[in-house]
Amino acid sequence: MKNTWQEMSKRLEKQEILTNQVIEKMTKERYANKFSKLQIYETIASIICYGSAIFLILNFEKLDSWYLILFGIITLLLLLVLPVLTLRKIGNMKKLNIAKSSYKDVLVNFQKAKESLFFTQRITLYLSIVLAIIILPVTSKIFKNIDLFEAGHTNNLLIYIPILLIFLFFLSRWVFKGYRSVTNSAENILKEIDS
Repeated sequence: MKNTWQEMSKRLEKQEILTNQVIEKMTKERYANKFSKLQIYETIASIICYGSAIFLILNFEKLDSWYLILFGIITLLLLLVLPVLTLRKIGNMKKLNIAKSSYKDVLVNFQKAKESLFFTQRITLYLSIVLAIIILPVTSKIFKNIDLFEAGHTNNLLIYIPILLIFLFFLSRWVFKGYRSVTNSAENILKEIDS
């Protein structure tokens, strides 16, 4: 009877270990899936940015004044750097090691990664505003051969920039809301581990 009881106890321990491993794996997958959707959106945005950068490189010779060349270089740098920053931070959030850390360490690491992600998003927003403003003269020159800084065309800047800033305001609010929703949902998944 004692041997049977010990054998049954060992089976229960094994069953509990397997159950915990399955729960851990499912939690890790649910957590990572929260950031997969963001990663898809940001990957699409990155493809658009890199495509725009290639287009700008192919048409760079149309920028014929020092300020358009400067704006073109800044535009090119921003188009190449901004996607990398965001994708890297999302990747860091997604790779958070749930299985091999204590609950407290997971939450601490999550908070650090979350703060870093939102800091990067704020920086990206400010740089996007700069990009949106300086890309107007560049694209105007490339597509229409019009220098918006020449007399007679500056009124276009006064019209386009406020419209662009209003659009960016609403777009950034929508993006931040999405990021906040995903991170809050991921945090709730982590908090389920302790319960």
